[in-house]
This record gives sequence, C-alpha cells and structure tokens, in this order.
Amino acid sequence: MNKDSHILITGGAGFIGSALVKIFNNRGIQNLILCDTFHNKEKIRNLEGKQYTTQVEADRLFDYLQQDHRIGFIFHFGAKAGAYAMDKQALEKYNMEYSQKIWDYATLKQIPLIYATTGATYGTGTFGFTDDVSTLKKLSPVNEYARSKHRFDLWANSQEKSPPFWAGLKLFNVFGPNEYHKGKRASMVYHCYRQIVEKGYATLFGSFNPAIADGEYKRDLIYLKDVLDICFWFYDQIRQNHKKLSSGIFNVGTGIPVSFNDIAFAVFTALKKEASIQYQPIPEDIRNGYPEISYADTGKLRLSGYTSPFTPLDEGVADYVQNYLIPKRYF
Repeated sequence: MNKDSHILITGGAGFIGSALVKIFNNRGIQNLILCDTFHNKEKIRNLEGKQYTTQVEADRLFDYLQQDHRIGFIFHFGAKAGAYAMDKQALEKYNMEYSQKIWDYATLKQIPLIYATTGATYGTGTFGFTDDVSTLKKLSPVNEYARSKHRFDLWANSQEKSPPFWAGLKLFNVFGPNEYHKGKRASMVYHCYRQIVEKGYATLFGSFNPAIADGEYKRDLIYLKDVLDICFWFYDQIRQNHKKLSSGIFNVGTGIPVSFNDIAFAVFTALKKEASIQYQPIPEDIRNGYPEISYADTGKLRLSGYTSPFTPLDEGVADYVQNYLIPKRYF
C-alpha cells in the first residue's frame, strides 16, 4: 500500500466513521476521503477539529471515483437504518446495491476493503453466534435492516472475484462517544444516561418470559474504542503485508453477554447515583423473535492474531459517561 494513497471512509461523519478519522489523525494520517450525507448538523459536529482531504456526498461517490484519487484502502461504514429500517426499497438500494458497487470498485482497483455488518444477522441465535462461513446460509435475521446486511454478507461470500483482502466486521452492540446524532438508534448506555439525568431513573424492558426476570435479557456490548482498535489493527496488518490474514466475516464483540440491568447499574455507578429502575413491557411488534441473549463468538478474530483485551463494561461506561457525556465532548 502506497503511503501517499488515500483512505476512503463511507459513513465518515457518523458514529464509528468519524471516530476512525480521529484514530488516523492521532497517527499522523490525514489523507482521508470522507463519504456521507453532510446535511445533518448534529452529525457534522463529529468532525470538528479533525483533519481530512475532502468530503463527498454519498449520492455522488461513484461519479467521484471515476477520477483517479489513488485510493489505497476502503472502510465502508455507511448504511441505511433507523427510519429506513422497514423500507425494503431503500435498504436494498443503499445496504445491498451501494455496497456491491463499492465491492466491485475495490475488486477492479485491487483495494483492501473493510465493511460493517451487524450481529443482528444472527436473529434469535438458533444456530449460535459463530462467524464460521458454514453457518452463514442458515441464519434468519428478524428485521429488515439485518436482512439487508445478511444479503450482502451472503453475496460477498459467493463472489469469485474479490478485493485483495476484505473483512466484514459483524458489529454487536457498540456504545461510545459520537453517537449523539443517532436518536432512537443510540446505544442503551446513552439512553440510560439521558433518562437518569432527566428523570432520575432508568427505564428498561421487562420480561414476557416467566423464566427471565425483568431487565435480564442479555446483549454483547463493546466499547467504541475497542472497535476502533480492531479496525486499525486490520488496516495495519494489511499495510504491513501480513499474508497470513484471511479474508472473511469477523464477529466484533466482547464475547461476554451482559444484562440490561448490568448496563443500567454501570451508568448509575458512573454517575455516582443510587440505582432506580422502572420496567416497561416489550412492544408487541418486536416480541416475535426477540433474542433472550446474544453475544459474539470471537474465536476467528483471536485466531487471526488480534490479542488485545476488551474493555470491561463498567470501565467503558465510566469513560464514556465521565469523559464524554457529562462534559458533552466528542471523540
């Protein structure tokens, strides 16, 4: 990889993309091309003080790529979610077709590609949470967003022609700074913080399963800084031409499921407040297929050579709350 080539980051003003810009800047790398929709003023704040080469509107990206920009690496973190989560046409256009075009460009130009997929593709976890390719076709996601991501995972794995290296990072529940613009799609940590500050208590889902206590549904939460470390590790491995690194899909989570109650208690502790939790019923429209537990099998990531420990929940929450949420700082 030429040191003068550019790094393209789609979703570059978003939660993970903007934080990745900071990681590169911290290492003296500024030759970054950011692709996103830049009309959201709250999201643009994620980029304040960061250094990069240019911004490209998402709907202009492929016209832009017709020129020679000496791109040497692509991080594809842009996607449609939130209000688009049930819009099959928008999901097909942006999460499938758009991603296919980026794949084809990376293949044509022989550019390493890392893209974001989601742990939600595992659905209820009937077939476990392993990223082994042998289980990929068995998975049955329970919402349209996850299905769109799963379709691309299947498509990528079926291609005879591919980038020189590619990795689909199957992100579980990421929390951390720069998610302020996400609204309802922000992490449970963020929502608990807002509720506690504004109301004095946290509101969690109760249980509709007699075998599970209120607030004891479990998820795999991974701190943003760990995700960024994994992203840069992959980038650095490819930059150093580590040939042993195999392409494929990699789970990105801690492998440790934590309960909704654990998450709320961690936020109360970070705020130095006594815990006060209220429970509400899980909405009827999401009960069907609502996972009791989900967590990443990180065996493939570890076998690939990534050895750094993951940040424990209480430490990650404390850092996020005390160093970013309370002072209203960005990463």
